[in-house]
Amino acid sequence: MFWIMGGELWVAALAGWTGWPALEVARRHLEHAAWDGFRFYDLVFPLFLFIAGVAIPFSFEHRRARGDARRRLVQHVAKRVLGLVGLGVLYNALWLVDFEQRAWPAFDDPRYASVLARIGLGYGGAALIVLFFRLPAQIAWAAGLLLAYWMALVWIPVPGYGAGNLEPGATLGDYLDRRFLPGRLYHVVRDPEGLLSTFPAVSTALLGVFSGRWIRQDHRTSRDRLLGLLGAGVLALVVGGLWDGVLPINKNLWSSSFVLWCAGWSVLLLAGAYWATDLCGERVVSGFFRVIGKNSILVYMLTPLIPAWFVAHSLLGDEPGDGARVAFLLVFVLGKWGLLWALDRRGWYLKV
Repeated sequence: MFWIMGGELWVAALAGWTGWPALEVARRHLEHAAWDGFRFYDLVFPLFLFIAGVAIPFSFEHRRARGDARRRLVQHVAKRVLGLVGLGVLYNALWLVDFEQRAWPAFDDPRYASVLARIGLGYGGAALIVLFFRLPAQIAWAAGLLLAYWMALVWIPVPGYGAGNLEPGATLGDYLDRRFLPGRLYHVVRDPEGLLSTFPAVSTALLGVFSGRWIRQDHRTSRDRLLGLLGAGVLALVVGGLWDGVLPINKNLWSSSFVLWCAGWSVLLLAGAYWATDLCGERVVSGFFRVIGKNSILVYMLTPLIPAWFVAHSLLGDEPGDGARVAFLLVFVLGKWGLLWALDRRGWYLKV
């Protein structure tokens, strides 16, 4: 969320100003891969969904402990899914605001697919599987969805393109979105948050569920839990990397190899966070980011509402110097953080 709230723009500006090779590498990884391949920024989205899955065992156990029946939990899940889908539609609409003309064009052709909708539906699918199936079946669901999605992409022919064509606009998912997804598509002929790729996204959340369940195993030592996370992360990276040879790692497709590759990095990051906070008791560095994470949905919704480019243009003019841009973006990010800190002090959060 730090990168989304303007951190990536600041690093890019700093790289352009200093010309440091390390920052140039960082700037490259703060952009999405155009199609096949993987960059650090491609991990932000699936990591969010993965962490939503990690939270499911903690949330459900808390609610069961206070007496919530399964029906009540299903209602809770449905409410969160609908809330995230609705916020996603609103987020898409906010990008249509013309800040320079102070106008909001008529929203005659809405886009219903969104990042928040993908998170909501992925979380919802995983949560329902957890509620209605035992662990062996949950594992089967996670693996089965990835395998079924792979086979569908490779074997089911697409009118005009045939079977196994994984080029932009030619995949089975793109065809189904053009036929059945209401509203406009993000790339006209395809949408990266479309219908078919929602199914492997459920597996992303389920892999988070398994990680959260592992952390909750109190009968294991902290060292065993940490080593288990590290081993699972490495295994997922190996399998995802091998799968990349026949099904490319691709965020736009949310390919099965992409799911495992991102899950591997997500588990390793979770292991690092578990070691730093639960085992070492570190709070100094994490406190800064905790303020951001506790209001993550608000951070995301503020991105189109307070766009850095518009504020920079208004304050600095058309062609600000590199140093001025770096300074402005740093103040901009810290200003957003200050707002989040003030809201955190008052206990105000945007939740669904």
